[in-house]
Amino acid sequence: MLIGVKKVLALGFILLALPSASSAHEGHDNGAKKPAVAADSGMIARTARVGDYEVMIKHPELEPLHEHSARLFITRYATNEPIKEAAANLIIAAKGKEPIKVAAKPSARAGEYELTLPPFDSGNFSFSVIVKTGGVEQTANYGAVTVETPKTVAVESNLADTKNVLLWLLSVLLLTAVSLTGYRAWHRRAILQPES
Repeated sequence: MLIGVKKVLALGFILLALPSASSAHEGHDNGAKKPAVAADSGMIARTARVGDYEVMIKHPELEPLHEHSARLFITRYATNEPIKEAAANLIIAAKGKEPIKVAAKPSARAGEYELTLPPFDSGNFSFSVIVKTGGVEQTANYGAVTVETPKTVAVESNLADTKNVLLWLLSVLLLTAVSLTGYRAWHRRAILQPES
C-alpha cells in the first residue's frame, strides 16, 4: 500500500508542474529586441496638403517598444503626379522630450519614400514631415498620434494568466484529494489489519 501512496504523490507533483510549465509561452518578453512590424499589415494613412503638394504617410498600428516600417508618398496635389526628387524628414515630437528626426529614403518607385520609425514608449506623439522641393521647405502636420498596446493582446494575456492560475488551483485541489484518499485507505487498512 505504501508503494500506491508514493505513486499517487508522484502523480500529484507531476500535475502541479504542468501549469507552471505551460505558463512560459512565446509571448513573454525575454529582453530581446522586438521585430519590426511590416508596413503592409494593417496600414493607417495620414494625409496633409502643403502648398501644391500632398504628403501622405502610411504606417501600421503603432505598438510600444517596436520598430515600424512606414512609407511616405509625395505627389502634386492637382495632378497626383509623384515628386521624384524631394528631401523629406519625419519629425516626431512628444511633450517634455527632444524631437526625433527620421530621414526618408527614396524607394524604387517615384514619389515613394521609406522610413523606419524608432521604438516608442506608450503615449501621444506629434508627427510632421518637412519636405524640401526645388529649394523650398514646407511642413506637413499630422497632429496627435497615439502609441498603445492593442487591447486584444492585453485581454488575451490576462485570460492566459487567469487560465494558468485556475489550472494550478485545480492541480492543488486534485493533489490534496488524492493524498487524503490515499491516506484514508492506508489508515483504514492499518486499522482492519492489526499488526501480528
